[in-house]
Amino acid sequence: PGGDITRAAQLAQPKRRTTMRSAFAVLPLLASSRGFAPSFVARPPQRNDARLASPSTPPPGFAATRLRSVPTSIDTLTSGLASIVRLPRGVTVSGEGISPLGPAGTFLPALKKLYDVENDRECRRVREMITEYDLVVERVVPAAANSRAVVEASESLAAPTLVAEVDGKEVTSVGADAILSFLDEKFSKDAGGEESKVEDDEEGDAALDQAKDALSNLLSFLPGILRSGRGSTVCSAASSSLSPPRPEKPLVLYSYEGNQFCRLVREVLTELDVVYELRSAGEGSPRR
Repeated sequence: PGGDITRAAQLAQPKRRTTMRSAFAVLPLLASSRGFAPSFVARPPQRNDARLASPSTPPPGFAATRLRSVPTSIDTLTSGLASIVRLPRGVTVSGEGISPLGPAGTFLPALKKLYDVENDRECRRVREMITEYDLVVERVVPAAANSRAVVEASESLAAPTLVAEVDGKEVTSVGADAILSFLDEKFSKDAGGEESKVEDDEEGDAALDQAKDALSNLLSFLPGILRSGRGSTVCSAASSSLSPPRPEKPLVLYSYEGNQFCRLVREVLTELDVVYELRSAGEGSPRR
């Protein structure tokens, strides 16, 4: 009787939700074929949960594919190196940006959608600036060549593509250069000031800046090489033809571009073709 009372008390306890706070906790959840929970919140197994008690019956034509979601020491190393070669980009919130959490936030554009491929050089440039301006993207939509967004698009869809709402109107920017110009124009305290600054620089300083830009451009290729094969295509197990389980609501990811563990999570989100909300949390962000 005493044991029955103890068990009854345990079952009567309120159900808890556990927030995933690291790549090593999040990735096994994402890789599960039994479903997802929104906002990176996992529901603990219940006693009579049939979905968790027995494996799901695979749909007709299902081909088993092992998703290498749990990071190995090699993944952690190469992701860390990918972050190092891009320092200081995509790590710290810039003091030159207009904070969307400040009093001017209600007047800033809303970033509605970003069509993105994690292991893409041009997309990476955009995500770095999103971190530095401490922005929120309501929907990051994986746009690999075999993703749902691209396959189901009525017209050609390029990544990166940003859809923003400005004064109630939808504005679409295609390509990294166009998106970066848009973000600078709308979120920089000194929009357009960079050009005048270069004009006022001494000739030697201008040449040094050009050399730095050239080096940064060269190094921007290295993360894609270091993480080759990850975060660039949708895995076969997540093909839309198999009707895999999808989150009922978009997941919410607190992330910043230069974090090696955040990269591992974003890679799997691309490979699983999962849409998510991105909330920047770089160093200096009030969200941390």
